[in-house]
Amino acid sequence: MAEFPVLGDARGMGAGAARQRDGVRPRDVAYTLFTSGSAGTPRVVGIEHRSAVRYLAALEQTVYAGQRRQGLRVAVKAPMTFDASVKQLWQAAVGLANIRAFNL
Repeated sequence: MAEFPVLGDARGMGAGAARQRDGVRPRDVAYTLFTSGSAGTPRVVGIEHRSAVRYLAALEQTVYAGQRRQGLRVAVKAPMTFDASVKQLWQAAVGLANIRAFNL
């Protein structure tokens, strides 16, 4: 089991924020994923900051609504090549939950 530091907090990260103090804009690319290539060749897909922020805000308002964050744990079990791993890592990065990595 591994511990990961909390890098930030999703509270106050509203999708309407025009610009953060570090100069990041809503349409800037936050991270990239590769498609499976089922239509031929895999391609790179850029995920914008505004999409990531909205996704995390939705998690906070639905999945984690009314729960205390300090005790929440998320198992990291999706392969890093699968988009579900992004959700698992982002939850910890912004303080929505603590993650635990397991060697299965």
